[in-house]
Amino acid sequence: MRKKDSKARDIFNIAAAIDQDKNIVSNLLTNERITKEDLQIFQTALKSINIQKYKIATEMIEPIDEYLVLANDAPSFILQSLKKNI
Repeated sequence: MRKKDSKARDIFNIAAAIDQDKNIVSNLLTNERITKEDLQIFQTALKSINIQKYKIATEMIEPIDEYLVLANDAPSFILQSLKKNI
């Protein structure tokens, strides 16, 4: 995770990881792989993301059909997940 410089691929990958394991963020915090400060920085970056540019970049990723909705909604999906951990 690049925190401030979140790229569409990173955002999508993080959303996919959270989708597969709902506890991944809390587990990373527990195991000290990330900090609450990391999450706050990432949260701020996601809140300020240009959604139009994100969607264009996501199209270039070409996610498989089963992940299209998640790919398009990844920033808000991640923000919802982060609320539980910040």
